[in-house]
Amino acid sequence: MNKSEQRYFHMFAHIGQKKSPHYYLMFAIIRNMENWDEAILDESLKNKPFYSQKAVIKHQLYQKLLDALHWYHLEQDEEEKIKRKLHQAYLLIARNLPKQAEKLLDKAIQLIIDKEIYNCWPEAIRIKQMLLEQSLRKGDPIKAIDKWQRQSTLNNSILQEEQTLKWQKIHAYQRHFYGNTADQNTQRYPVPSETISTMGQADYQQMMALQAFQEQRFAAAYKHNLLQLKLLESCLNAHRGVPNRYLSVFYNLLIDQLQLEEYEELYKGLGKLRSLPKQKSFRKIKNIQVKAFTWSFQLELNAFLQQQDFASGYSLLIPLKNGIKEYQKELGTPAHASLMHLGGLFAFHYGDYILALDFLTPIYQQRPDLKQAIYRYAHLLYLLAHYETGNWEWLENTLVNSKRQFRQAGIPPEDMDNWLLEFLKILIQAKPGKELSNQQASILEKYDANAPIEKFLHLRNWLTKKEKGQ
Repeated sequence: MNKSEQRYFHMFAHIGQKKSPHYYLMFAIIRNMENWDEAILDESLKNKPFYSQKAVIKHQLYQKLLDALHWYHLEQDEEEKIKRKLHQAYLLIARNLPKQAEKLLDKAIQLIIDKEIYNCWPEAIRIKQMLLEQSLRKGDPIKAIDKWQRQSTLNNSILQEEQTLKWQKIHAYQRHFYGNTADQNTQRYPVPSETISTMGQADYQQMMALQAFQEQRFAAAYKHNLLQLKLLESCLNAHRGVPNRYLSVFYNLLIDQLQLEEYEELYKGLGKLRSLPKQKSFRKIKNIQVKAFTWSFQLELNAFLQQQDFASGYSLLIPLKNGIKEYQKELGTPAHASLMHLGGLFAFHYGDYILALDFLTPIYQQRPDLKQAIYRYAHLLYLLAHYETGNWEWLENTLVNSKRQFRQAGIPPEDMDNWLLEFLKILIQAKPGKELSNQQASILEKYDANAPIEKFLHLRNWLTKKEKGQ
């Protein structure tokens, strides 16, 4: 729950109550827990008068939370506002107040049209039918019936196209994630009609972007993502889940810009990404600040890596370090490792080896599975930083342990990762700072610039210095 939802739940739980109800006391304990732990909750409840009924209170808390969230979003969500008016119109019809019901129904229908929330059409048509049936006893409703029939036919046509498009979207994702051996041909999706909703158009652009990505037409995927983003932006607050979807598409668009080396557009987008947590539409997204922080630094630092601009990347390391400290509890393990590795990489190539070790030591101390590339290359970068700081005696023993760990991880001896361990060993024996020996020059010739080690460590920059004896 976000802060607004928590405030609403506090108000909801205390309506007509002089004291906090038992379920709210349990909620207060759970809210203050850093991580869910049944044992900690049980220990915290032992002195409460309802301890013997904790299972009942927990179920009550669950139901009250759902009720509070329902009422909170009933006032915030456009679709819920429409459903509320439709239900009120039904209640007025049931009380034989057709004129008042028709006014509310007209308002609901206008909202359906304005906000393009067509999934509410069937209920609106049903209530309109109830009004017409009631009017059959009075006067001649032929015109009204004809109008309702035409509207109903049009609405059904719109709904059918909307639902077909949604099915095609699900099918496209099924093909993308799981494959479809029975249908190897590329699916072609017909252009939707002019009556399709904005969200329907966005779904179509999403399918086209996914198809272009599958066919490795990255420029086309970028174009479709851009169109989809503009469509989503026009209805951020009108449809459920749009802010979450917008954020996801926006992130994909920034990745497209990185891959296509559209750096100016990328930097503009990163500025916008960092501003999203301050916008009302996005505040309710869970961990939005953490996502904006993680994604923006990952993308910007990777853009500087592609351009070999280590100075610009180095200038971001202090805010990066502060952000990691601030969001450490919320950061997932892979995201934390990625940011720490990037920080260490830029500090290393800029020549600040002490700062590089500040970033890399926590990853090294975790002793993660070296089969995972990010941890393996952070490990290697950690060794390089120690070499540059002159910790050669310590490094000599560590290299033996590293080779053993690499064998246990199943990394082949001829792999470039083992090549770097061997190279470090020779550099230490040759007394660092002197010109390269024939043996060193020989091992340098074995370096494969296309190997994954270059992608993760950008060693060519470092090796050039070694060749010059720096």
